[in-house]
Amino acid sequence: MLIDVETERNITKIPHETEFRNFKKKISSEDYQKIVDKINNIIDNDMDIGKGIQTAGWIPGNKWEGTVFEPISMACGGDIEMSSKIFGLIVWIVFMERKDRWGFGRYSVNEIPIKSMTYFKIKD
Repeated sequence: MLIDVETERNITKIPHETEFRNFKKKISSEDYQKIVDKINNIIDNDMDIGKGIQTAGWIPGNKWEGTVFEPISMACGGDIEMSSKIFGLIVWIVFMERKDRWGFGRYSVNEIPIKSMTYFKIKD
């Protein structure tokens, strides 16, 4: 469940939905599900060690070749910027569909803005 921490409302909409729907037409449902499962696995494993923070762009790493994330790049015609955007939307959806509560925001490290969205576990 994704929560807007300022309004305490559940997020139920996908940003850039048209681009996301176009992407979904270019990837198999099996490949998409493998990506979702991998992201959830990473989140769950990190939660097992007490980590309740995830930054979308740091999840996949820089090299997607040979990983479950490679089909994103292929569906985006190798466009790195679009692949990153679509990956960020998939992460958004994963957090939106989880049963546990997560907030989100844009933050910085050492006064340098992080380019992607950061998600944090909200304690019940």
